[in-house]
Amino acid sequence: ARAVVLPFAEAAVDVDKPADLELVERLLAGREAA
Repeated sequence: ARAVVLPFAEAAVDVDKPADLELVERLLAGREAA
């Protein structure tokens, strides 16, 4: 296995719970607003 280096931390969020989905939606909304 190898590490995959990405320029944004949001890609590492594991969305397996409703609260995780809410977090990702907030993060993406913040990126769109910027």
